[in-house]
Amino acid sequence: MKLITDLGLNYTFFIQGALFLASYFFLSSLFKAYYKAYIKRCNLVEGQEKQNQDMQIKTEEIKEKYSFKLKDLNKQVHSIFFKDKKQTEEKIQSLILTAQSSAEKLISDSQEKITKELTKQKEQISISSKEISQIITERIL
Repeated sequence: MKLITDLGLNYTFFIQGALFLASYFFLSSLFKAYYKAYIKRCNLVEGQEKQNQDMQIKTEEIKEKYSFKLKDLNKQVHSIFFKDKKQTEEKIQSLILTAQSSAEKLISDSQEKITKELTKQKEQISISSKEISQIITERIL
């Protein structure tokens, strides 16, 4: 006790200590809720940032994945298109060849008919010309 009185402390020290402890516990319980809310908000902000980064990474991965799928589909479409184009060109060529051969056959058949008809007409003319010449010669003589 002598030490306390030598330091110049009296009973008000204990009153001030009790007031300090009472105000400390009161204020700590009061600010504990605010501190928890602050920590929660910090975690949410950090969590939101992390979630945004994760979402950006996922979107990039999905974008890359679908880009490869799109390229693959484009290759498939081009191969199908060129295959069909080649087949149609082959069909066109075969149709052209068929048309040419049928046209050539038709032309040759027509030429044969014409030559046959021509020879037939020549024969008829020669026969009729002989008859006409005989008739003319008889009338003249």
